[in-house]
Amino acid sequence: MFAIFMAFLAPILHSSCNLLDSHFANNLIKTKSAIIFYNSLTNVIAIPFLFLFGVPQAISWDLLPFLLLIAATETFYLLPYYLALRKIDASIASALFSLANILIPIMAWFLVDERLNFGQYFGFGVIIIASIVLNIERSSRLKINSSFWLMLAVSVMLAFQSVCYKYAIDNLDWVTAVFYTLVFSTIMSSAFLLFKCSRRNIVAAFPIYRRNFGYFLLNEVIYQCGEIPSLFALSMLPVVAIEGINATQPIFVLLFGALLYRFFGSRFKESFQPQHILKKLVCFGVIVWGVVLILR
Repeated sequence: MFAIFMAFLAPILHSSCNLLDSHFANNLIKTKSAIIFYNSLTNVIAIPFLFLFGVPQAISWDLLPFLLLIAATETFYLLPYYLALRKIDASIASALFSLANILIPIMAWFLVDERLNFGQYFGFGVIIIASIVLNIERSSRLKINSSFWLMLAVSVMLAFQSVCYKYAIDNLDWVTAVFYTLVFSTIMSSAFLLFKCSRRNIVAAFPIYRRNFGYFLLNEVIYQCGEIPSLFALSMLPVVAIEGINATQPIFVLLFGALLYRFFGSRFKESFQPQHILKKLVCFGVIVWGVVLILR
């Protein structure tokens, strides 16, 4: 039960990050290379705090590819993610993270030998269907908007990351895994400086980053505070159960978005028109049902 409680802290805290990410992408830094660079640069601040929980250990060569893959997805999933945030509400983008559940049961079966019963796989199907309904547009004909495909790409990348994280944590402590992920992802994001166009965008965005550094720092602190209990729960629960719990994140995004709208207006991209809220609540409720099926 304690592990489930810890697992739920991740979507609660990360929901705030979704709203801040939406604010960054829509109102502050418009170029993707610059926002990814400064997002990773802020990640460096978290490294010293890891030493409060332990000292990172040396890693073996056979684990290096997994840690590099984790770092690569941590860096480059932001490209389609920030683009999607400019097209859809933060809560819907958050809901679409559950699309990772298409691949996670299959990869978890083959890589870490985790198998579920039929009801649990049915729960994942429910989550996926609800995510698709959230992104159907009404025009002359029904169609799925482009953000669905962007977030599908994000989810595929994060699905690989989740299973690789599970494998890494099964073979070393979580402090070491997080430490090398932060170091490698920072190095990878620094590669943007090698390209003239990206370097120019990064330099041009620096005054904005400096003025809003407090928001970027807050985002990083909240994100890492969500990652730590999530990794703890990952060491005790199946990876598919963790992903199922994470599917509740859009509910918290919608709740926190409503609170922020009351104080800051439409600064955060989130629609609160009655018909939109009803559709979201129904789909999010179906997602919760899917989570319950997974945890049975």
